Amino acid sequence: MLFKIKKAQDYYAGKAKITELGISAPDAQTLRFEFQEPDPDFEYNLSSFLLAPTKADLGAFSGPYKLAEWKKGQKIILTTNSNYQGGHPGRPNVEFLFIEEDTVALQLYEKNELQFLRRLPTLFIPSHKKRPDFHWIAVTRLDYLGFGPELADKEDLRKAFTYSLNYVELQKIFSSEGRPGCMGVPDSWFPEKAPCYDFDLKKVPKVQNTSTFTLMFSSLGGEDHKRATEWMQNQWLKNAGLKTHLESRENKVYLQILQQNPPALFRKGVAPDRPTCLAALETFAPLSPENYIRLKSTEYESILSSLAKAEKPQDQKKWCQAGMDFLMKKHLLIPLGAIHFSMLAKPEFTGWKLNQMNQLDLSNLHQRP
Repeated sequence: MLFKIKKAQDYYAGKAKITELGISAPDAQTLRFEFQEPDPDFEYNLSSFLLAPTKADLGAFSGPYKLAEWKKGQKIILTTNSNYQGGHPGRPNVEFLFIEEDTVALQLYEKNELQFLRRLPTLFIPSHKKRPDFHWIAVTRLDYLGFGPELADKEDLRKAFTYSLNYVELQKIFSSEGRPGCMGVPDSWFPEKAPCYDFDLKKVPKVQNTSTFTLMFSSLGGEDHKRATEWMQNQWLKNAGLKTHLESRENKVYLQILQQNPPALFRKGVAPDRPTCLAALETFAPLSPENYIRLKSTEYESILSSLAKAEKPQDQKKWCQAGMDFLMKKHLLIPLGAIHFSMLAKPEFTGWKLNQMNQLDLSNLHQRP
């Protein structure tokens, strides 16, 4: 995040002294940064919680809330910080519960034991969509099906997997706002709109294949991911004769597998650390820990470099299009469309806000009069 600051990468590698670093404080009210190359995303990077000053003592706080209790895997309790100058003065205390099953959480919500449900299973969207406590929240994410090393040199098979899915049908089944098959990032990032794959059996190559390919996904995705992958499994068999085996893994184990030896296919959701196309495309940069498709390409790196240096909106859109087109024309992944989180929130509380980065702001939370 900070490597474009003058001498930052050299300092990190032990090749420069801290006094050479392009960060200085000329007076008590000013923090100055010097760069070795343009960095249009720097302000987003600087606002990231990853760069917030921290202390080992969790009793240190400066925001609207402070930590009162944390039982790992069970709950977190926050109490208001009376010294915080912003937000609503009547903020209530907040209790977060860790609940593994979405349907169990929904039952607690309906019993009024929860006031906020972070994820409504898609099966319930049609029956809840017109309720006043239902909320669609658009978030900036790049969810996709990735192809692992087993399919790296088999583009015909990747094409078969890609064009044999009926994306419009999948959209209807899950009542989703964004169409699967399309890059799920904002249309405003492109000259016109985000690129898409279409269901097209004419583009499915005739491949002789008797293998059974593993499609792995994280159990953290809940029942929705299980339903979606079962649907895909049937589509691939019916439309392309491709056999798949589904595996759900606990999230920590799943990520370890992706890092060490990714399966033939895997479902991954990426939440970029800033709301820009560069952040999304950097997911597949050579040094990115999220580059599970193992992409190594000087052409792609050149596109990233051009996008990073682009300062005019039209140039940023052009290079964003180029990067997404590179991933899709080589059939390196199958995008799963724009993601909208379906949530329920009791109307007795107001003032909460969830931004496009899926960050919940409770500074103005209060009960309705």
